[in-house]
Amino acid sequence: MYDISSSWGGDLDLSPTGDLLLVEPGQDYTLQRLIRTLFTNPGGLELHPGYGVGIGSWEGETFGQAEAMALEGLVYVNLLGIPEVKDPTVSVSIDSPTLVTVTCSFIDAATGQPSKLSFGVGA
Repeated sequence: MYDISSSWGGDLDLSPTGDLLLVEPGQDYTLQRLIRTLFTNPGGLELHPGYGVGIGSWEGETFGQAEAMALEGLVYVNLLGIPEVKDPTVSVSIDSPTLVTVTCSFIDAATGQPSKLSFGVGA
């Protein structure tokens, strides 16, 4: 299956001929689906109320062990729902009370290669 390509911080991507650009299954496709899942707010899809992490809503949060574990669990559950992501692991490390680092490791089902995405959440 193909998805319509969209650039980070931009709009839909166009091909040189002006058609909508598609993302073929592979690393870019998997990364685009992963990022979409991370930034979609829970309840943001009417027919899939449990979909999404809403990573932006965690900005400004004070992180203790309980909050870090809640974020880790939410990311993990959502990764399990992405067919292109196999054998996911998620870790959240507390860098300061207002900053955590989230690391997602998985096997890209399309390529069979191990992949990793790390990002910070917080102030």
